[in-house]
Amino acid sequence: MDRNKRYSFTMLCVIMLSFIFSLFDSSVPNPLSSEESRQYADDLLRSLEDSSIVSSEEEAVNIVHRAYAQAMEVYENDPWSGSGLTGGLLDMLAEMTGVDVVIIYNSGGWGRIPELDDAEWGEVVAGTAGVLEGLGYSTKRIPYGRTENSVSGYVGETKAVLDEMPAKARRLAAEVELLTQNYPDTTVIITGLSQGAAYTNKVMTLLESNEQVYGIEAGCPFYCETIESERTLIIGDNGVEGDAIADGDALVLLGCLFDAHFRWAMNGFDGGPMKLGGYFDPPGHSYKWHYPGVSHRITGFIIDNFEPKNA
Repeated sequence: MDRNKRYSFTMLCVIMLSFIFSLFDSSVPNPLSSEESRQYADDLLRSLEDSSIVSSEEEAVNIVHRAYAQAMEVYENDPWSGSGLTGGLLDMLAEMTGVDVVIIYNSGGWGRIPELDDAEWGEVVAGTAGVLEGLGYSTKRIPYGRTENSVSGYVGETKAVLDEMPAKARRLAAEVELLTQNYPDTTVIITGLSQGAAYTNKVMTLLESNEQVYGIEAGCPFYCETIESERTLIIGDNGVEGDAIADGDALVLLGCLFDAHFRWAMNGFDGGPMKLGGYFDPPGHSYKWHYPGVSHRITGFIIDNFEPKNA
């Protein structure tokens, strides 16, 4: 067995073992101490000193405790992650001051592609922002990274998919919920491509009653149950050809999977098992802004739901 093959086999073994050990988690959440609460509140007051949503330490403390409660709902058995999410929620709250529409970028695959490097969905998110800005709205685009570049990160993402993504979806839902609670005039658009669309769909289900939240998703895999909502745009084809993944075309997908493994093997198992997806290229599973089934539908969805602000 050559070096590349040994590396790939080792990586697969580590992923399986890490997944098994990750199922056993006996940590117990701790309450937020008064010192931590005051520190968070002081930081929030400094961040929002020019904002009208926080004018006293008491109000800041109340926001901190709401953020912590939401964080612990997401990470009920992991106080360290819960504490980290609390800080992330509050940082996001400070960053979104005065923004009309927040657009959440959620890429396909493992969810690791930076927006600026994403010639597909990054371009769609930028195009969506452009339509909104043309209607007079200020926008802010924020990334939602789902997977860390580590074995544990890939194991966590795999586990999330097998579990239908409850924890990661709840995390994003908590961020959006806190944002809309404190900024009643701010609208959030959650976007997602392919596996990112599956996340978007799950989050929109959790936030179904929140009228400040909209969803735009494309290429959602056939095995995901899609939400039926007037506030969610579901794109299942790019207007050029049908999407084999969205349609669940078994024969085509099996052929593409075989081809991906063959080309991966022919390239010496390049990059290990995590790079196999780069060879998987089902027909129609491409959603670029210039495709008629993408730009036209998103533009129409925005115009239908957002009145021109400066009319």
